[in-house]
This record gives sequence, structure tokens and C-alpha cells, in this order.
Amino acid sequence: SIRTSLLIGADGAGSSVRQFMAHDSPQNDKSTHQKKAVASYTSRYNGQLLWNAIIPSADISPVAHAPGHVEYVICGTDGQVVLTFDAGEDRTSWYLTLMEDHVRSTNAGDPTLYQTLTKALDGTSFGGFGRTGVKEELQTAFKAWPVALACLDATPESQIFERRLADR
Repeated sequence: SIRTSLLIGADGAGSSVRQFMAHDSPQNDKSTHQKKAVASYTSRYNGQLLWNAIIPSADISPVAHAPGHVEYVICGTDGQVVLTFDAGEDRTSWYLTLMEDHVRSTNAGDPTLYQTLTKALDGTSFGGFGRTGVKEELQTAFKAWPVALACLDATPESQIFERRLADR
């Protein structure tokens, strides 16, 4: 075993370090301070859905960002965001986000709009690379945002990664 006064875990929302710290001993064996610390280690879904990819910058037309820059567009009040940035080595990283409750409420009004996305969220197919139909759905959802469409047009569906976002 190791004893330390500081541990930095930078391994993401599904962190092995966070999991270890939150579950290393029974909750009732801990002091109030330790219980509060454990609660802070626990990640929780924040309601946001995210899709992203890293692709050659030259494949995106029009250009999604200036060299070395970040472009961030808030597309209204429903959690819809477009983020593109220079990932180095002539590559662009792009992210698109939607709030799950917006997807579900929009789908209730127009069941054809997010039909496969809602089905994926309700089942087990949401998450990971290349879910069939994801590119077309995102093109519909982000149709008013040319930079999002340019990124999607340049990205093979098999390279689009999707997940639910968690925070703490």
C-alpha cells in the first residue's frame, strides 16, 4: 500500500483513481470529512450528450478555426454547442453537444427528428464509435451552424465518438 497526502488523478470521468478513492472502505467507517470527500469523488451525469472526432484540418471546408485557435459557438439556450480547435499536427478536434432533455422533448414534438438517437439512449447502443445514423441526426440538429456541418461532412461516421458527459 501507499500512503500520501496528495493524489492527483487525471484519468477522466470514469477515473480509476476516483473509483478507488470513493470505494476504498465502507462509508460508515469514515469520518464526516472523509464522507464529504468521497461524495466529491463521485461523478454524475450532467444531462449533456457529446459527439467528437479528430480529423485532418485540410478536410474541413470552410476552415473551422485559425491555426492554433479555438472556436466555441453556443447555439441557443438548449445546451447546443459547437467547439473546434487546433489539435496539432494539422488536425482539428471538434465537439458537438446537446442536452438529453432537449433531445427527448423535441422528439416528443416531432418523433422523426431524433428517432434513432432516442432509441439508442433508451437502449444499449448509445456510446462509443460509429453508431449508424448518428451523422445524419447531427446534421439535422446542427443544420443552422455551418462550422458543425463542415466538420460532420469531413468526418466518416465510423470516427464519430459519442458519450454522456459526467462531472463532479
